[in-house]
Amino acid sequence: MTPKTILVVDDDPQFRELVTSIVAAQGHRVLEAGSAPEAVAIAAAAPLELTIVDVFLPGEEPGAAIARIRDAAPAVPMVCVSAAWGDYGILARGGVDDGVRLVLHKPINPAVFGAQIADLLRKGATGPHARVEATLESQLAALRREYGEQLPALITELAGVVRSLHAGSEGANAVAHARNLAHRLHGTAGSYGYPEVGRAAARVEALLDAMLEGRVPDGGALEAALESLALASGVEAAAQGVRGAAATRIEGPKLMVVDDDPALCVFVASVAERFLVSTRSAASGEEALAIAEAFRPDAVIVDVWLAASERGTDLASALRRIPGLEAVPIAFVSRDDSAATRVAAARAGGALYLSKPLDSASLTSALEVLLRDQIAPPATVLVVEKSAEFCARLEACIEADGTKVVTLHDPRLIFGYLGEVEPAALVLQGFLPWVSGFDACRALRAAPRWQDLPVILVTHRDDAELRKAAFDAGADDYIPMDAIADELAPRLSARIRRAHRARERSDRDALTGLLLRGAFMDALKRRLLEAARDKGFVSVAVLDVDHFKQLNDRHGHPTGDRVLASVAHALRSAVRASDIVGRWGGDELVLALPGDAPAAAFAAIERALAAFAALRIVGATGTLLQVTVSGGVAVYPTEGIDADAILGAADRRLYEAKRRGRARVVFPE
Repeated sequence: MTPKTILVVDDDPQFRELVTSIVAAQGHRVLEAGSAPEAVAIAAAAPLELTIVDVFLPGEEPGAAIARIRDAAPAVPMVCVSAAWGDYGILARGGVDDGVRLVLHKPINPAVFGAQIADLLRKGATGPHARVEATLESQLAALRREYGEQLPALITELAGVVRSLHAGSEGANAVAHARNLAHRLHGTAGSYGYPEVGRAAARVEALLDAMLEGRVPDGGALEAALESLALASGVEAAAQGVRGAAATRIEGPKLMVVDDDPALCVFVASVAERFLVSTRSAASGEEALAIAEAFRPDAVIVDVWLAASERGTDLASALRRIPGLEAVPIAFVSRDDSAATRVAAARAGGALYLSKPLDSASLTSALEVLLRDQIAPPATVLVVEKSAEFCARLEACIEADGTKVVTLHDPRLIFGYLGEVEPAALVLQGFLPWVSGFDACRALRAAPRWQDLPVILVTHRDDAELRKAAFDAGADDYIPMDAIADELAPRLSARIRRAHRARERSDRDALTGLLLRGAFMDALKRRLLEAARDKGFVSVAVLDVDHFKQLNDRHGHPTGDRVLASVAHALRSAVRASDIVGRWGGDELVLALPGDAPAAAFAAIERALAAFAALRIVGATGTLLQVTVSGGVAVYPTEGIDADAILGAADRRLYEAKRRGRARVVFPE
């Protein structure tokens, strides 16, 4: 193939080196520029097929450098790269958005980035499912190690400039220089496989941005941010093999995407990365089966129709024949919205059906649904029956489906057991001593707490009048004894699943998608009970968007809503799917991290703080808004044994964070 000539424009030489190695491995010629004037000169002199340009270049207004490069090479397609989200508005204001084919965000994933460039140039690789060549992989590994070895010097340089600001020996130019150094680390570190360094650098950058705007954070905030940066560098360098210290890496959920459209695979991967979900993609059923054997996905997204008339529904059946993937949740996607196709997907066991083209909001919701079942604890069913022999029969039927069973022989104790067990469903024998199953069901439906609990009545008789009586009493289903072996488990599973989804919809805030206050408290209390049983920890954070009222007053409530939604999304993306995130009210968010020792939970909260610092939200007038968040953290059981005590301690630290100047989280000492 004929090599293309590609211009890479970025002020960070390490990032240029990474991009150059990826593009050159595809056989293309690469030219480099570290500034806008240098790029303009090259664009005017050399025939180019593509430019890859950082949106923010030193000494240039955002978007201005892009416009100048476009003027020098107006017919050349452009890829814009930035560490800040929301740059579409900048491109539009610069009048160059029509020439921009892709807007990518740092840190880049080298394999995905290479596939995107290959697809854009229509060369060699056909999409993100194409494997990176071994030679490129070895080059990238060498670059990662080299970058890791350079990190201490880069961080020392940044720290030296920042500390000179405290001494008062430097002026505004030094602040701008420090900000540019932090910006480079923010954008480049994650691309080399050091995401925590990138997030920590984003916090430093945000504080320096505040200084450039005339808002002076206290020295403690900058020092703390620099310490977090140095710590992240040491931990991740060890994980990359640069240093001798050991490091633990937490593996997140795994998603496989099967589609012959490379653009869709790249889009799904980019959204999944925000939730710490690793992805693999395939273009055919044969490739998907090979990947699934080794990758062991927690969920699958597959097109109903693949290339060469291959059916995604057949692939779904083949995937579920792989040991360990029998119950893997599968979402089907298609442009075909017909009833026949939807029915075929449902018969193939599809958990979701998504219509193309996908958007970020619908895909985010789908990922949460697909992966939530993987991290949820097994459902518990309470069985109320006087006969131990019959209870054993019911347990055998139900537990075969992976559900936990708790049995009760005395129906008079049912309300106490319900409060203690909090089951996902209830199975009642219709004819019980002291209290019949029919009367127990009526009493349950009169209690607001249990009105939506799925209830199945079981009797020895298949009688039409008894069926009617069961439904009149408020039961959701009625099963005669001779049908329980075949029907009880699937009916229970369907009832539990639908009740869970209905509860999820009613328990979540419409704007942020987070748990409402009551639902968060219920979930927190359950986690505290589990921690008490297992002698574990639960770390709780109360977070507040700084100066939110002033932001609403100045920019309007629609902008305030976008800020809250963005902060909520960043928080959800920074923690595990098993962690509990809620909207406490107004601009306050709450987070509970069960199971981890406090140090690991604190690191997760630091990740969230870095994610907030990296946010750039486009306001109503097109200006970029930066958001800061304050917070306080408390830990069970060292600071209380109930939810109110833990939340109270965290709330007091939130106010301490505000007293110290905001834009920080106060942890237990």
